[in-house]
Amino acid sequence: MTSETTANGGVYILSGLKSGERVVTAGVNSLSNDQTVRIAGEAP
Repeated sequence: MTSETTANGGVYILSGLKSGERVVTAGVNSLSNDQTVRIAGEAP
């Protein structure tokens, strides 16, 4: 994934994601490689 930081601290994803893929933005320090995550508010 290639990203760029904005002047106000936001992030633009420039490349490396396919349509429909998601990026974890909170709690990333608790994740490990290939771990399955659940999206809050969505059915499993």
